[in-house]
Amino acid sequence: MFKHASCQLDLEMLREFLESYSCYDLLPPLSNCIQTIPKLRKNLPVGVSAALDIIFPLLFPNDPLVGQNHRTCPDALMC
Repeated sequence: MFKHASCQLDLEMLREFLESYSCYDLLPPLSNCIQTIPKLRKNLPVGVSAALDIIFPLLFPNDPLVGQNHRTCPDALMC
């Protein structure tokens, strides 16, 4: 599983949240997760951003979410 993060904390918090609702084994073990930001930054030239809105279209050019300007905060407020 690829996760766009610079540390394990967000995945651990998600795992704890899911487990609090008795949802176990939905996520792979941390040993099977690849943190994309440190790996990408290591190979990107200085000044090139590893922001998800830049990297996602490069990794998944044909995905229907490319160019949709997805922002989680407004989506969460609409719920």
